[in-house]
Amino acid sequence: MKHLALTLLVFLQINVIQGLFAQGQYTNEVLTVVDVDVIGIEYTPRLAGEMLRRELMKLNLYNVADYYDQAYIMERNNISISGCYSVYCLQEIGQVFKVDKILTGSITRINRSIVVTIKIFDVKTGSWARMATDAFNDVPEQLDMMLGLTLRKVLNLEVDKDLFNKLSKDVSFYENMELANKDEISLAGPRFGVGILTGLAAKIMEAPKSEGGNEGWPVVSHIGYQFEKVFVSSGNTHALVEILPTLSGLEQGIFMPGINLLLGIRNSRTGLEFAMGYNVVVGKARYYDLAIEADRYKVALNSGLLIAAGKTFKSGRLNFPINVYFIPGKNDTHRFGLTFGFNIPRKNRS
Repeated sequence: MKHLALTLLVFLQINVIQGLFAQGQYTNEVLTVVDVDVIGIEYTPRLAGEMLRRELMKLNLYNVADYYDQAYIMERNNISISGCYSVYCLQEIGQVFKVDKILTGSITRINRSIVVTIKIFDVKTGSWARMATDAFNDVPEQLDMMLGLTLRKVLNLEVDKDLFNKLSKDVSFYENMELANKDEISLAGPRFGVGILTGLAAKIMEAPKSEGGNEGWPVVSHIGYQFEKVFVSSGNTHALVEILPTLSGLEQGIFMPGINLLLGIRNSRTGLEFAMGYNVVVGKARYYDLAIEADRYKVALNSGLLIAAGKTFKSGRLNFPINVYFIPGKNDTHRFGLTFGFNIPRKNRS
């Protein structure tokens, strides 16, 4: 009975050890990760390499060389791994780092696809030990998952087929992920700006108050608050409605309330935006006074076509939208100007 129990115990230990080695754990091989060649997406080779290093460390398969030890060796030997992708360069780097294998690869955007290639270089043989290539849909925000899947393939580990299919075939998966996990594409918030008046509008602004004018300057400030709502969204492009009530001319003691109603298109990746709609403002209009046979000015509701374009700049989670606008009018009465604002996007909880 004792011999049977001992035999079973030894059998179980052998199976556990085989299982661990089958997964690549407890290996004495030292592996380092260098920069990944990146073409067409907004990631640096260093950042892509560190993302690959993180995915490798999650698997706990190799004795992964520490980046800071690696940086110290590079500084001491006055060498760099930047742009080191050829077998000759990797051979030299591997000998300097005293590692067994080197993990590298490339990430390339081609025809609305992201092609991920991961390769393992064997320093002892001076050749590629393993490599794998996968093509995914063009959504760089999910690059860490793409790297993780291709890495598992190159290491002969089981790959989540459902996740792989979604990342490489199902475009709606990305749209759902974007809506669920990313901030709302909204730039609602305060707006400030300056407008320049020309033609008749400038004459009314400069005319004496005795004639009904404003006796001011043809340059006015704006202050307001923009409300907006996305009603169509596809990938990084969004169609939206914008409503912007404003007050103008307060710095000159002039009260000119107005409202802007716009339909716009915005690209969340580039921050570029174009919008068109109508501007309605309480200002003044010219009329001819028959009693004195001269032009006079009176309070009136003025409206016009509004064309605007702009770009949003980001600093962390803070957005800075900057827009230029143009309002054409009759008799060379044109208005144009610049507005800017800021906001912090809210998380989408729907």
